[in-house]
Amino acid sequence: MQLLAERLGVTTRFLRSSQMAPLAGQKLEPLLELCARLGATSYLSPAGASGYLDDERPWRERGITLEFQRFEHPSWPQVGGGEFQSHLSAIDLMFNAGDGALGLLRGGRRPSGHVGDGV
Repeated sequence: MQLLAERLGVTTRFLRSSQMAPLAGQKLEPLLELCARLGATSYLSPAGASGYLDDERPWRERGITLEFQRFEHPSWPQVGGGEFQSHLSAIDLMFNAGDGALGLLRGGRRPSGHVGDGV
């Protein structure tokens, strides 16, 4: 993952859970605790989690903005002229888009949804 991120130009810091103290609680508590430990001010969740992360209150009480990812998969020309197939590995993106790979990924971002937005 780190090598792939590096090749794409992503500069996010990686942390291993095995190097952190265990998280306590169930369901939402460990996630909130993790955000607190890392000093998070926002949490970007997959849209599919909106069913169980349907209450912004615990987040807001801790000063964390809860957002849900919205992403439209971009497409790119295939080396050799083949037909584009979405949702393959990021390696396909890198081999076909080269230095433009990160820009293509970022181009798929859409404004984040919030609880109650019909995410």
